[in-house]
Amino acid sequence: MENDTKTVYKVPERNLAATITSKNFGIACSAIATYSREMEKEINRRKRFEEDKNSQYVGEIKTHVKVTATLVHTTELESQYGVTHLYKFKDENSNVLVWFASNIYWNPITGQDIVLGDVVVLDATVKGHEEYKGRDSDSPAIKQTIITRCKAWQSPEEKKAAAKARKIANDARKAAYVASLPQEVQF
Repeated sequence: MENDTKTVYKVPERNLAATITSKNFGIACSAIATYSREMEKEINRRKRFEEDKNSQYVGEIKTHVKVTATLVHTTELESQYGVTHLYKFKDENSNVLVWFASNIYWNPITGQDIVLGDVVVLDATVKGHEEYKGRDSDSPAIKQTIITRCKAWQSPEEKKAAAKARKIANDARKAAYVASLPQEVQF
């Protein structure tokens, strides 16, 4: 990465004096830490591109796919229309799947929001096939499948078990509510 002129953080030339005074000491110190942090981000980004370069498209456009995938990246994108959650998954063959969602994905297996490293079985519709180039023109194009209408795939037995668990939880909530009422109000 020698002579990297595309760094995000550049120290203005006026601060590159032969001596560092107390007036610009803070800038000089933060410049070193910031440059180091940006170089680490760039190394990680290039490593991700290298891992993803063998990705292939999954499924045909406008068809449903059922895929077991691992969440490898997530971020929030803000716009004038609100927040969009970007989820990047990898399947068993290291194919990249990208999902833009308006809501946070709830992992029914763990019972909480999905986190990096979670393995989920998704039932989704293939919206399109795209090549992601990244910020640099020297980065390889990554084939990625854009998916939409994702939900956790469950077998019929799992659906019945989940419905039964919801009914039990609702009954317990109702019983707790009734028990919390004064004696003269109880049914």
